[in-house]
Amino acid sequence: LMKTKTIYLRVDVDFNLGLKKGVPFLLDLFSEKNICGTFFVVMGPDTLYRHTSRVGKKGYKKRLASFNWLKLLYYVGFAYLRSRFLRPAVGPDAPEVLKQIIDKGHELGIHGYNHAEWSDRCFEFDRDETERQIDQAVDQFKTLFPNRDWIWGAPNWKLNTHMLNHLEKSGVSYSSDL
Repeated sequence: LMKTKTIYLRVDVDFNLGLKKGVPFLLDLFSEKNICGTFFVVMGPDTLYRHTSRVGKKGYKKRLASFNWLKLLYYVGFAYLRSRFLRPAVGPDAPEVLKQIIDKGHELGIHGYNHAEWSDRCFEFDRDETERQIDQAVDQFKTLFPNRDWIWGAPNWKLNTHMLNHLEKSGVSYSSDL
């Protein structure tokens, strides 16, 4: 007899495009393949436009070279302009997708408030700025899901001491950061 295994994955959702197009695709795929996921979703502004400033950073050019540029322009063209000028929120702007994640048996967690700001500067944040970033994200999550426990997955897997201390006293169920 062959044993079946359940696979658990962490899925970080940083942009509206990923939440609205990528997550429904993954939910269907995960159902088909018996995969359980924990979806960590940004609860603040879509910062897709900030990626243009990262082009010169180490490793980023190699990552960009692996993209199918025609497909990327097709999907991201308008999304880039929308994120640049309208500044929509990621999770709060698509509550129906967040509810699908939960309804299909997956975990839903918080992936920060401003992903780009956290990724670029979290090591410089003082206690107040760290707490503000976390509290804004938790407030958005609690507005959508007032009776739900929350979990945290740090943007870009980056953390600072202030974050760990604040999470410990804030009632997070668990944190996926290392």
